[in-house]
Amino acid sequence: MKTRTLPSILILVLTALICVGSCATKRIAVSHEDVIQKLDGTWINPDNPVGGTYVDLTQDATDTADFFHFQKFVLTSDNEWYFYQSLNDPMAFASGPYTIMDSWSDRKGNVYCQIFLDRRSMSKCFTLLKINKSGTVLEQSYYYGGNNKYPEKIIPHDIIVDDFRSSDVSMYYNIFYRQ
Repeated sequence: MKTRTLPSILILVLTALICVGSCATKRIAVSHEDVIQKLDGTWINPDNPVGGTYVDLTQDATDTADFFHFQKFVLTSDNEWYFYQSLNDPMAFASGPYTIMDSWSDRKGNVYCQIFLDRRSMSKCFTLLKINKSGTVLEQSYYYGGNNKYPEKIIPHDIIVDDFRSSDVSMYYNIFYRQ
């Protein structure tokens, strides 16, 4: 009797663990309108590296700026975005429209969204954003370039392949705080 009970208990425990694991990663749909409300505003991180003040990305300025990290990120409710190299820059060094491609939340109340940042005449940016439950921290993992895919998860560091010219396979990370 004991030998038949033990396998049954093990099966029940394994089934429960599988259910708990799958429920923890379940996506809960969030409307794009709700995400836009959460994104709208100015997000800053004075600790992000700065390569100088305003940089014209249409020029070859690789020695003067870190193109993949910014101190200020502005998202508007009319679907426009602006990157500022430094908190005090008078004008954005990159901007354009954004499109929310997908949005969801996790069981903890964090909101995620895949957004497409159109850099108008420049390369495209495929971004995964995470906004914490309280709406005060925004994390960004993104591919910049031509690979046309979104990061699958937020990874809190850069993954650099070769150099920045291979940016279509490198993934970048930023963290910002609501101003």
